[in-house]
Parts: sequence; C-alpha cells; structure tokens
Amino acid sequence: MDRGRQLAFCPTPARFLVTLGTPIVDPLLRVLRGKDSSQKYFCFQLIVEKLSVEVLRALENDLQRLVDRPSKTDQLEGVDELAREALQRLHS
Repeated sequence: MDRGRQLAFCPTPARFLVTLGTPIVDPLLRVLRGKDSSQKYFCFQLIVEKLSVEVLRALENDLQRLVDRPSKTDQLEGVDELAREALQRLHS
C-alpha cells in the first residue's frame, strides 16, 4: 500500500490518539526509539504533528536524538526532518 493510501486509511484512529494527551507518550516513545523508520514516519505524519506542546515536551529528548543522530533509514524516510519540525514547533 502506498503512503497516500495508508494516510487516508488511518485518520480517524489517529485523531483519537491525539486526544489522549500524555497517555500517548509511552507508546510514541516505543515507536520513536524503535528501528522501523516507516512506522516513525507515519507516527509523525498522523500523530506527532498534531500533538499539543505539552505532549511534545515529553518527547523532546527523543526528538532531539532523531535530529542529532538519525539512522540511515530514518534519514531516507525523512524522520530527522519531521523531528526537526516538531522541535521548531515546540520552541516557537
């Protein structure tokens, strides 16, 4: 399934997950600390970019790590850039 179709498939569950607030932090950290760069990409596209600043603050260290020391696959997926955008939003 291509990315566009995957994004179109998941908006309702993703919207719900965003509303959870801080309880979503631990599951997101498991993804951000994992090795699946595609999964990280979709977490950013569907969830992280819509999170409140309060929740983003709880992810800050891991976002910074993805910016400073991305894996090759994270770079190929653009995860490092998405993490940079999230940090910019947090610090704006």
